[in-house]
Amino acid sequence: MQTEPLSHAAIVAQLDAPAQAGLSLHVLGTVDSTNVWCRNQHRAGAIPPFACIAEQQTQGRGRRGRQWQSPAGANIYLSLAWRFDMARRQLGLLPLWVGLTVRDCLRAIGIARAQLKWPNDVLVGNHKIAGVLIESVQGGTATGDGEVTDMIIGVGINHAMPAQSMPGDISWTDVQQHLPAGSRVSRNQLAGLLLRDLAWACREYRTRPEACLQRLRQCFSQPQHVAVHTEQGENLAGVIKGITDQGELRVDIHGEERVFSSADVSLRPRPDDTREKAVAGDD
Repeated sequence: MQTEPLSHAAIVAQLDAPAQAGLSLHVLGTVDSTNVWCRNQHRAGAIPPFACIAEQQTQGRGRRGRQWQSPAGANIYLSLAWRFDMARRQLGLLPLWVGLTVRDCLRAIGIARAQLKWPNDVLVGNHKIAGVLIESVQGGTATGDGEVTDMIIGVGINHAMPAQSMPGDISWTDVQQHLPAGSRVSRNQLAGLLLRDLAWACREYRTRPEACLQRLRQCFSQPQHVAVHTEQGENLAGVIKGITDQGELRVDIHGEERVFSSADVSLRPRPDDTREKAVAGDD
C-alpha cells in the first residue's frame, strides 16, 4: 500500500512555532540512510538543528547494525540533528527519552496500546511498530561556554508497511492496523507531529534532564518479568527493578541485581498470567 507522497508544506504545517522557527527540514527521495545523510550534512558544515525525511532508504539501520526495512512510499524514515549544551556522558538517557516521545506521539493519534520496550523500540503487543537509532557526530566538544554534543536522532515508524517487504521472522505491525475505527492519520501528518514532538523532547532534555529522568523512572517502576539475552550469549530470566541514571536496565536475577546497557531484552510473561505485558509500564 503506497500512501501519499511526502510534502514539505504538509509536514511543516504540523509543527509548533518553536520548531518552525528553529530548524530546517529537508524532504528527500531515495537515500542510503537518513542518519547518514544528516551525518554528511554535518561534516559539510551544517549546524544543528536540522532534519530530513525520506521516501525510501536503501541501507536503513536499526540498533546494533540490524537492517531496518525501508520500502518506498510506505513508512516514516526521519532523522533530526540536534546540538546539546552538555557532554556526551550526560546523554545516556536520550535513547529512552526519544523512545518514550515516539510512544507518546503514537498514543496521541489513537494507538493506545503503544508501549516502550527498553532500550528504544516501540511495540504494540509484542509487535514492533517503531524504532530509534541515535548516534553522536560531535561528542563533548569544548567551547567558550562549556561542552556541546551534536547528536543524530533517527526514528523509523511503520505507517503502511507492505507485508511482502518484511521478512517473515520479524514480528512487526504498522499504524494503519491500530488506528481507531474511522480514524485516518496521513504519513505527512504523522511525520509533522513526530518532528514537533522530537524537537520538544530535545529542548526538554537540554533544559530539564532531571524531569526527563523522573518520567522515565515512572515508566519502569513496575516489576516486570523479562528474558535477557546478552552479547556474551547468556540467556537469563529476571524481574525489572528500574533504570539507572544513565538509562541502563536494572534486573533482579535470582536475588542479585545486574545492570544491562546493551543487552537484548524480550518479554517473559508470568507463568500464571498470559495477558500481554510490556517492558515499560504506563505512567
